[in-house]
Amino acid sequence: MPDRKLRVFLCHSSQDKPIIRELYQRLLAEGWIDPWLDTKKLLPGQDWRMAIEEAVETADNIIICLSGNSVTKEGYVQKEMRYAQEISLEKPEGTIFLIPLRLEDCEAPRGLRFFQWTNYFDEYKEQGYKDLLESLRIRLNEKIRIEADEAALKGKEAQFGVEYSSEVDNREKLGAMSFLVRSASLSDRARAKQNKDFVCIYEPVDPQGLYKKGCLYIVADGGASEKGERASEYVAQKVCYEYYRQSNSNPQEYLPQLIWQVNDEVFRYSKEQKINLTTTIVAVLVFQDKLFYLNVGNTRAYMIRSGDVVQLTRDHSTVGGLIQNRVMTEAEARASMIVDKLTRSIGLNSEVVVDTYSPIPLKTGDKILLCTDGLTRYALREDINYLVSDYSPEESVKRLILFAEKRGGDDNVSAVVITIGQKQTELVSSTLPLLLPNPPSLALQPRPLKEL
Repeated sequence: MPDRKLRVFLCHSSQDKPIIRELYQRLLAEGWIDPWLDTKKLLPGQDWRMAIEEAVETADNIIICLSGNSVTKEGYVQKEMRYAQEISLEKPEGTIFLIPLRLEDCEAPRGLRFFQWTNYFDEYKEQGYKDLLESLRIRLNEKIRIEADEAALKGKEAQFGVEYSSEVDNREKLGAMSFLVRSASLSDRARAKQNKDFVCIYEPVDPQGLYKKGCLYIVADGGASEKGERASEYVAQKVCYEYYRQSNSNPQEYLPQLIWQVNDEVFRYSKEQKINLTTTIVAVLVFQDKLFYLNVGNTRAYMIRSGDVVQLTRDHSTVGGLIQNRVMTEAEARASMIVDKLTRSIGLNSEVVVDTYSPIPLKTGDKILLCTDGLTRYALREDINYLVSDYSPEESVKRLILFAEKRGGDDNVSAVVITIGQKQTELVSSTLPLLLPNPPSLALQPRPLKEL
């Protein structure tokens, strides 16, 4: 019997409790399964909604128990099923994660029809249970192998780190932990009358600039007003210029401050001129061995790593809020008729809340995608994986733009793809000057707002 038990969440309707309790006891008696059932796991005083969400997120498998009660009737079980399907999208292709288990002869929900189900009723019950255990065994073996590989890799990294730190000083070690990056961008107005997207990229050419400030990538999507393209251009260039002009070396603190400052500028100017000047923004910084990122609006950043595609940023929009609150899945939102409106953008109010996130340690082979909603209104995560994973940044952005245009191209579409290469091993010089970005409008700084 393995030391590691398989965490299994039982998603079910409250009306099916008697048969679910029996299933729980059978799974528990196997010895290698740790089933989760609310009546067995919840403690007095616990917030049951938070506990259920945590159990779903940490489960190795989710058994969705289907019956007339769970499929056709309203209730919290519907939310559980949608949330489980959303979590399944983050699993590698081919992973056995969601297992539909029919408790009676019933139709599977549309979102589960592509998952092979098994029966747990009448004459099919015992064979169905055997089939269920076989799937769970496959998943357990897979988890044990993955965790063993990760432990071995961590052991090697820890051993390497000890040997490495004994030979070099801190500055050399930090320099060696910087990655080589390669990027490409493309922006197209598609079927819209004008392109209100703006892409700003700065990759310092000198080692000192790379070491002190890293590489900055910004995508902004201007608002619907006639000045939307000016707002996106100014905000992206201003943030980039000020970031490299200042000596502050803590991007986690400094980048949000720049967003607040430029929001104040744009908002004040909009009020003075009596115009609507707004834009979204997503900014990504490759700094030494980490990825720093932030956003306002629905312009997104994704991480593509080892075939997995993860949306890093949150959408500040009506539909984005429904998805984040588990009211509907991304697939359901895409199929719905709900009009998606921004709830947050630069220049909309005198103050803006900037979403910042914990930095992500980078790995060789990582790919980062920044894009506007002209792409994400059409592209699911599996589409992004297909269009980006096996291609160079230059080829990837072309494929992404073409994909959006073939699906309708109703809005401007912009994409930046960054590939993380090998770690640099050269030492960093402390005497080379830090070069400022060179925006296309003027030599060193963006044009003032009044000139846009």
